[in-house]
Amino acid sequence: MHFAVVTGESFFTSSHVLATNELTQDLTGRQLGPDGALVAIPNRHQLAFRPIDPVRDFTLIPTLYGMTAFAAANFEDAVGSVSPDVFRWHEGTLTRLVRPGLRRCRQILLTSTRTTPWIARNA
Repeated sequence: MHFAVVTGESFFTSSHVLATNELTQDLTGRQLGPDGALVAIPNRHQLAFRPIDPVRDFTLIPTLYGMTAFAAANFEDAVGSVSPDVFRWHEGTLTRLVRPGLRRCRQILLTSTRTTPWIARNA
Protein backbone atom coordinates (compact mmCIF):
# COMPACT_ATOMS: atom_id res chain seq x y z
CA MET A 1 0.00 0.00 0.00
CA HIS A 2 1.39 3.37 -0.97
CA PHE A 3 0.31 6.79 -2.14
CA ALA A 4 2.00 10.13 -2.61
CA VAL A 5 1.24 13.18 -0.48
CA VAL A 6 1.93 16.71 -1.64
CA THR A 7 2.19 19.18 1.23
CA GLY A 8 2.93 22.88 1.39
CA GLU A 9 2.48 26.10 3.32
CA SER A 10 0.42 27.68 0.56
CA PHE A 11 -3.35 27.89 0.99
CA PHE A 12 -3.55 26.59 -2.58
CA THR A 13 -1.48 23.40 -2.24
CA SER A 14 -4.55 21.19 -2.60
CA SER A 15 -5.49 22.96 -5.85
CA HIS A 16 -2.82 20.85 -7.57
CA VAL A 17 -5.62 18.30 -7.93
CA LEU A 18 -6.67 20.35 -10.98
CA ALA A 19 -3.45 19.23 -12.68
CA THR A 20 -3.42 15.58 -11.61
CA ASN A 21 -2.07 14.45 -15.00
CA GLU A 22 0.92 16.76 -14.77
CA LEU A 23 1.44 16.06 -11.07
CA THR A 24 1.61 12.33 -11.73
CA GLN A 25 4.12 12.83 -14.53
CA ASP A 26 6.30 15.15 -12.39
CA LEU A 27 6.32 12.96 -9.27
CA THR A 28 6.28 9.43 -10.71
CA GLY A 29 7.80 9.89 -14.16
CA ARG A 30 4.81 8.05 -15.68
CA GLN A 31 1.74 9.22 -17.51
CA LEU A 32 -1.56 8.85 -15.69
CA GLY A 33 -3.35 5.79 -17.06
CA PRO A 34 -6.84 5.65 -18.56
CA ASP A 35 -8.41 4.70 -15.21
CA GLY A 36 -7.34 7.95 -13.53
CA ALA A 37 -6.22 8.26 -9.93
CA LEU A 38 -7.38 8.04 -6.35
CA VAL A 39 -7.16 11.46 -4.68
CA ALA A 40 -7.81 12.81 -1.21
CA ILE A 41 -7.92 16.49 -0.29
CA PRO A 42 -8.22 16.55 3.50
CA ASN A 43 -7.20 20.20 3.86
CA ARG A 44 -5.86 23.11 1.87
CA HIS A 45 -2.25 22.15 2.62
CA GLN A 46 -2.35 18.48 1.57
CA LEU A 47 -3.19 16.44 -1.50
CA ALA A 48 -2.80 12.65 -1.56
CA PHE A 49 -2.96 10.73 -4.81
CA ARG A 50 -2.34 7.32 -6.33
CA PRO A 51 -2.58 6.41 -10.03
CA ILE A 52 -5.05 3.59 -10.71
CA ASP A 53 -3.62 0.62 -12.60
CA PRO A 54 -5.99 -2.31 -12.00
CA VAL A 55 -4.17 -4.64 -14.38
CA ARG A 56 -0.78 -4.59 -12.63
CA ASP A 57 -1.67 -3.45 -9.13
CA PHE A 58 -3.38 -5.66 -6.58
CA THR A 59 -2.82 -3.28 -3.65
CA LEU A 60 -5.37 -0.72 -4.81
CA ILE A 61 -8.05 -1.68 -2.25
CA PRO A 62 -5.64 -1.61 0.74
CA THR A 63 -4.37 1.73 -0.58
CA LEU A 64 -7.92 3.04 -0.75
CA TYR A 65 -8.46 2.04 2.88
CA GLY A 66 -5.17 3.72 3.85
CA MET A 67 -6.07 6.90 1.99
CA THR A 68 -9.48 6.88 3.69
CA ALA A 69 -7.84 6.81 7.13
CA PHE A 70 -5.31 9.49 6.07
CA ALA A 71 -8.01 11.81 4.71
CA ALA A 72 -10.28 11.44 7.74
CA ALA A 73 -7.46 12.06 10.24
CA ASN A 74 -6.01 15.06 8.42
CA PHE A 75 -9.42 16.55 7.78
CA GLU A 76 -10.22 16.63 11.49
CA ASP A 77 -6.80 17.79 12.69
CA ALA A 78 -6.08 20.66 10.31
CA VAL A 79 -7.00 24.27 9.69
CA GLY A 80 -8.61 24.77 6.30
CA SER A 81 -10.37 21.41 6.10
CA VAL A 82 -11.62 20.45 2.63
CA SER A 83 -12.98 16.88 2.67
CA PRO A 84 -12.57 13.65 4.69
CA ASP A 85 -13.40 11.59 1.59
CA VAL A 86 -11.41 9.85 -1.15
CA PHE A 87 -12.27 10.54 -4.78
CA ARG A 88 -11.55 9.05 -8.17
CA TRP A 89 -10.05 11.63 -10.52
CA HIS A 90 -10.87 10.70 -14.11
CA GLU A 91 -10.53 13.04 -17.07
CA GLY A 92 -10.91 16.13 -14.90
CA THR A 93 -13.92 14.88 -12.93
CA LEU A 94 -13.88 13.97 -9.23
CA THR A 95 -16.22 11.19 -8.08
CA ARG A 96 -16.54 10.54 -4.35
CA LEU A 97 -15.67 6.93 -3.46
CA VAL A 98 -16.03 7.16 0.30
CA ARG A 99 -18.91 8.49 2.33
CA PRO A 100 -20.02 8.42 5.97
CA GLY A 101 -21.95 5.30 6.89
CA LEU A 102 -24.06 4.31 9.84
CA ARG A 103 -22.56 4.16 13.33
CA ARG A 104 -19.37 6.04 12.42
CA CYS A 105 -18.44 3.53 9.70
CA ARG A 106 -17.17 4.61 6.30
CA GLN A 107 -18.60 3.13 3.12
CA ILE A 108 -16.32 2.71 0.14
CA LEU A 109 -18.27 2.85 -3.11
CA LEU A 110 -16.64 1.28 -6.13
CA THR A 111 -17.99 1.17 -9.65
CA SER A 112 -16.08 -0.02 -12.66
CA THR A 113 -17.00 -0.11 -16.30
CA ARG A 114 -15.53 -3.61 -16.31
CA THR A 115 -17.48 -5.11 -13.39
CA THR A 116 -20.70 -4.81 -11.46
CA PRO A 117 -20.90 -2.03 -8.84
CA TRP A 118 -20.27 -3.14 -5.26
CA ILE A 119 -19.83 -1.68 -1.82
CA ALA A 120 -17.13 -2.56 0.68
CA ARG A 121 -17.70 -1.57 4.28
CA ASN A 122 -14.85 -0.37 6.47
CA ALA A 123 -15.76 -0.34 10.16
